[in-house]
Amino acid sequence: MIGDDSEGYLARTSVKWLHKLGLNVMTMSPAKKDYGNHNYPLERIEKAIRWLKTSGNQKIGIVGASTTGTLALTATSYFEDITLTNCNVQ
Repeated sequence: MIGDDSEGYLARTSVKWLHKLGLNVMTMSPAKKDYGNHNYPLERIEKAIRWLKTSGNQKIGIVGASTTGTLALTATSYFEDITLTNCNVQ
């Protein structure tokens, strides 16, 4: 959830960096050209967690910056599958 668009430069660069670290990555963005928080429903994050777990992912992290940082913290408080633990990828 970095940037305003899952196809934007910031999101794409972040995905490439995380892939190089060997991580699976899923991005999400609000409705087209409507960047309000109401377009980031927590149910969407819950659905993503379920999909990631059924796809074999054991650890799930979430990243957000600026407004989406608030959403990342909110999601972390709602879903026990996401923790605020520092992730050291080697």
